[in-house]
Amino acid sequence: MNLLSSKKNLLSKVCILLIVMYWVSSFVANKRWDKNPIVWDVVSYYDYLPAVFIYKDITMHFIEKNPNFFVLKFWPETAHNGGKVIKTAMGVSFLYAPFFFLGHLYAGIANEPQDGFSVPYQVFLQFGTLIYLIIGFIFLRKLLLNYFSDKIVSLVIFSLFFGTNLLYYATAEALMAHAYVFFVSCLFLWSTVKWHSNPTKKISALLGFTGGLLVIIRPNLILFILFPVLYGITDLHSAKEKLHLLKNNLGKAFIILLCFILPGIPQLIYWKYITGEWLYFSYTGDRFFCNNPHIMAGLFGYRNGWLLYTPIMLFGIIGIFLMKEKIKQMRLPILIILVIFIYVLHCWWAWWHGGFGLRAYIDIYSLLAITMASCYNFFLSKKNLVRGVILTVATLLISLNVFQEWQYENGYITCASMTKKSYWLSFLKTDVPGTFWQCLKEPDIESAHMGLPEYENEKMLLHTTIKELNFENSVEKENAFYSTSVAASGKYSLLLNQQHSFSPALSLRAEEILKDTTTGKRMASVKFFSKSEVGVKENLLALTFTCDTGVYFYKDLDFYCVESTPGKWSNISLEIPTSAIRSKSDTVKIFVWLPNTDKEIFIDDLKYEILREK
Repeated sequence: MNLLSSKKNLLSKVCILLIVMYWVSSFVANKRWDKNPIVWDVVSYYDYLPAVFIYKDITMHFIEKNPNFFVLKFWPETAHNGGKVIKTAMGVSFLYAPFFFLGHLYAGIANEPQDGFSVPYQVFLQFGTLIYLIIGFIFLRKLLLNYFSDKIVSLVIFSLFFGTNLLYYATAEALMAHAYVFFVSCLFLWSTVKWHSNPTKKISALLGFTGGLLVIIRPNLILFILFPVLYGITDLHSAKEKLHLLKNNLGKAFIILLCFILPGIPQLIYWKYITGEWLYFSYTGDRFFCNNPHIMAGLFGYRNGWLLYTPIMLFGIIGIFLMKEKIKQMRLPILIILVIFIYVLHCWWAWWHGGFGLRAYIDIYSLLAITMASCYNFFLSKKNLVRGVILTVATLLISLNVFQEWQYENGYITCASMTKKSYWLSFLKTDVPGTFWQCLKEPDIESAHMGLPEYENEKMLLHTTIKELNFENSVEKENAFYSTSVAASGKYSLLLNQQHSFSPALSLRAEEILKDTTTGKRMASVKFFSKSEVGVKENLLALTFTCDTGVYFYKDLDFYCVESTPGKWSNISLEIPTSAIRSKSDTVKIFVWLPNTDKEIFIDDLKYEILREK
C-alpha cells in the first residue's frame, strides 16, 4: 500500500510515514534486536504460540523437563484442579501468530534456535507491531476524514503517537498489548461507522470479529460493544430510527453476533480443557475493589497519573463536549464508555497499573482520537491568537512527552514509586540528584492486593522506642543551641544552623540492635521544625557503623523527601540495615547534619525504634 500514491489529503499520509521513519530509527538507534521484548506481561500473551506449535503441549508439562531454561519464559498460574493455565487471554497471540511463524521460518534458515525465543522471533514480532500500528492509523485516518479536514486529522495522528504513551508502547515495549488494541479498536470503530451507512455482510463480519477480538485481548474491553449499540442515538427519535435499522438488518446483526463469538471459541475450549471450567478467572490473587476507586490519583496523581504524564489527552476529554453535527452521534457511546472505563480501571487493586503514564488508557485512544479531533477543530477555527495558543500548547506537550518517554526508558521516571518531589526533581532533567531516589516511595504490593493502604505512613503502625536523645537531660542544655522557643516534647529542642551543623549522636552498641528479636523494622528517626520550606540536601538524618579501624558504613536520608509544613513539627525515619553490621562490638551512631544551608532548623526526639504493624 503506497501511502503517497495520491496527493489527496497528503499531510495525514506524511504523518503516518513519519511514524514509520521514527519507529525504524528508534529500533536501530536503541539496538532493540539486542533487548529481549518477551518479558513481563508479554510472556503470558505470547506463551500460547511456543507451547502449541513448538513444544506441542498446551498443558505445559514440558516446563518440568528443563525448569532452568523455561523459568523466565513460561509463567502459568495453577488452576483449582492443578492445571497450568496461562494468565492472560489469547487474543494478542492471534495477532503475534503471523510474525511468530515468520520468525520460526527465518530461525531455521539462519541456523538460529527454533525455540520460540531466539532473536529472529523477537525481531519479527516487533516489526509486526509496526505493521499493526500503521494499519490502525490508516483506518483511524479513514474514519476521521469523514468529519474533519486533513490538517486536523494530521494533528490528531501526530499528537496521538508522539504526544502520548503510545509512543513508548509502540517502540520500547512494542510487544505489550496496547498497540495491538489500538489497531483492532481502530478497525472496530471504522467498521461501526461504515456499517451504519452501508451494512454489508463483509462489514458486519469485520465489526463482529474485531469486537470479539477486543474482548479476547482484554475482557474489560467488552465496553466497546456500547459504541455500535449506542451509535447515532442522540434523542428518543434517533433511538427509534436505530431500532428500525436493526429490524431491517437482522441477518447482518446475526453475522455480527456470530463473528463476535468466533474469536472466543478457542479460549473457551482452552479454559475447559485446562481448568475444567468454560469461564475461568486466571488472575489468581488479583481483584477489583469497587467500593474504593482511586480515580483522582489515577488521573492526576504523581505516582502514575494519566493526565499528569500524558497531558495532551486533556484535548480528548475537552473534545467530548465540543462534538458537533454528524460527529455528535458518537458522543453518547464515547462518554458512557469513558466513564465506566475510568471507574473500572481504578477499582483494580493496582490502580496505578504500572508502566509509563498509566498505560491502560491507551486502550481507548482510538475513541479519544475522535474527541481530540473535535477539540482541535473547534479551537483552530477561531481567531489567529487562539489557534496560535492551541498549536503552541500542543507542540510543547508533544515535546514534553517525547522527552519524558526518554526519561522513563532511562529510569528517571518510574512506573509505581514517583512522588510529587521526585517528579519535580526530575522534571526536564537529563540527570537526577541522589535525593530523587530517596524521594521515591515503593508501594506495598501485598497490602494493595488486599485493598489496604500501600504506604507505611497510611497504615496503623506501632512505634516502640528503644533509645532516645530528647535533649532534656543534656549537660549542655544551657548552650545557646539548645532552645526553648519550640519543642516537640518536653521543654528543649536543638537548633542547627551553619555555625552548628552537627547534632550530638545517639550512640548504640551493635549488640543492642542485633540481640533484640522483636519483629519489625529497625529505624532511626527524628522530629524537625523549620520556619521555611525544606530544600534539597539541606538537612540529613544520618547513621554510621564504626569498628576499631573506623567508619565502614554510612547512610543518610534527606529531610526534603518527607512531607513537611513550615512552622509545624514533622517526622523523618531511616531504616537501619542490620545486615550491613559486621560485628556485635561495632558502634552505630544516629545523628543529624546540615551539609549545605544557611537556614535554621530545630530537631527533637532523636530515636532508635522498632516499627511494626499493629
